[in-house]
Amino acid sequence: MINIGKMSKQGKEVILQEKENGCWECISHCKDKDGYVRIRYNHKHERLFRVLFQKKYEEIPKGKVLRHLCNNAWCCNCLLYTSDAADD
Repeated sequence: MINIGKMSKQGKEVILQEKENGCWECISHCKDKDGYVRIRYNHKHERLFRVLFQKKYEEIPKGKVLRHLCNNAWCCNCLLYTSDAADD
């Protein structure tokens, strides 16, 4: 298990479980209707994988989107890449 800790003062701890395939699935928070984990961060609701990517690497460039290499929406491992939104 990977304990990321709290992302905000009021939020609960984020706990990830590493799967055999390398995915890190969040087991501390529920998925939304689209299969993504959302947390409250900087006074707004954000998808957890986006917050973790930005904390580890950088801001997501304007006009780019993050993609999961594993195609698992629940995965929060930072094995993500940016691509043009038009590639969607």
